[in-house]
Amino acid sequence: MKDCDAKLVIAWLLAWPFCGLVLGQSPARPAARPEFEVASVRTSPKLGSGFVMTSRTTGQDGISFRGITLKDLICWSYSMRSYEVFGPASLTEERYDIVAKATGPAPDDQLRLMARSLLAERFKLEAHMETRSIPAYEIVVGKNGARLHEVTPDGTARVTPGARGISAKQVSMGRFAELLSNKLDRPVVDKTGLTGVFDISLQWTPDAGTAPADDPGPSVFTAIQEQLGLKLEAHKDTIPTLVIDHVEKPSEN
Repeated sequence: MKDCDAKLVIAWLLAWPFCGLVLGQSPARPAARPEFEVASVRTSPKLGSGFVMTSRTTGQDGISFRGITLKDLICWSYSMRSYEVFGPASLTEERYDIVAKATGPAPDDQLRLMARSLLAERFKLEAHMETRSIPAYEIVVGKNGARLHEVTPDGTARVTPGARGISAKQVSMGRFAELLSNKLDRPVVDKTGLTGVFDISLQWTPDAGTAPADDPGPSVFTAIQEQLGLKLEAHKDTIPTLVIDHVEKPSEN
């Protein structure tokens, strides 16, 4: 079975028990749907210059998301990445403060299912799974060879967040590809053939083409070649996606 086929099968298996209720279909036997006991959905207040405070907190008793877009909530609820969700521009045009409480302690997977119920009830969300071919990247070794520092793992692997790059200790090339995927908002596949784990520091300027003239910085494509001896090549990847068919702006309460 090809990787993309396996991903699609897994996605359908995860969605199947709830697809009739969450995705707008009509199952033969309606099943009980986990829901929050109480939930508040409000438009996020804007501070100076339109700035919105953002935060995400989850606990056994519920969730507290501040300043998130509807797409953010959908991605969290369905355990999907931004590039795996397709829908109208309204998914990212407004930000919300969402606070919801469960009747008692609930594991993370149950909270996500409750959030799906919230999406269906308050946002009238209807969606379906669909396989699509989307832009992606492959990481390959550059013509002059990789310039990476391979290390011996000692159980202290870590990633340091940063807006202008990636700093990671004891990560595999597969994990590095995941980190780049999160930064670039599209699939990144490791095709280097490199094994082992590495300490990696990669710095670039997001949207380098529009960066200020006094601090242009390298693009991610230039940085990965000059700093790591690797190369990003564009290609297409076929993946399961969630396509939004209908969504509405909720009333506040």
